Amino acid sequence: MKRAKFDTHGADTTLNERSGQIVEILRPLTDQEHDREDVGNMYKIQFSDGLITDAFEDELEKIEDRTEEFLSAADVVCLSCAYMSDASCSKCPVRLMVDRLENPNKYQSFINDREKIDDLLHLSQDEFLESYSYLTEEEYALTIIDIMARLFPDE
Repeated sequence: MKRAKFDTHGADTTLNERSGQIVEILRPLTDQEHDREDVGNMYKIQFSDGLITDAFEDELEKIEDRTEEFLSAADVVCLSCAYMSDASCSKCPVRLMVDRLENPNKYQSFINDREKIDDLLHLSQDEFLESYSYLTEEEYALTIIDIMARLFPDE
């Protein structure tokens, strides 16, 4: 589904307060649902609160999907070590998060294992990984990322 920014341009008093909100474009309206020759293209849209309504084409500002751009940018620069992608650091939090999104079962955080978390807090990374030889550096780093996300959820 495509997303767009909704803007009534002040013409629809019932939806003016929703101008600027992001909507999902569900589908184009059919010729039976509107007079295309009279009003142009229209779409069935849904707001984030679930409201579904119709919108004129000029009320929808396309939002570019920049996922591909972000992922390729993550491949170019590793934030933790600033190496270029061909010499990237495997511990880079950006690279780990992209890899985790692309391969959700490849690495697992152990954030719910109290014993491991206790050891993580009291041992150096090398000591921890030596005592849990079946865990990878990536899983260690993902757990640190999960801990930080829980400590600072708004950042």
